[in-house]
Amino acid sequence: MARWKIAYSRHNNTEVLEVDADQAPDIEQAAALLLEHARLHFDREGPGPDPDQERTAAVRLAEHYGVTVTGISRAE
Repeated sequence: MARWKIAYSRHNNTEVLEVDADQAPDIEQAAALLLEHARLHFDREGPGPDPDQERTAAVRLAEHYGVTVTGISRAE
């Protein structure tokens, strides 16, 4: 299993979430992993309960936590 870095931007800062996976996560998987991370570690910035569960993880991540995925790379 390889270790992958998911770089993301939040409040004009770049941060990294490291995950273990056999293959590099695609952008949708990375957004879903970051959304779970954000739910546990960041204060929600958007309105109350998510009115539209059909939105992608990337959209909910940006709207509710101000986070955008900026890159995915293999950790050394």
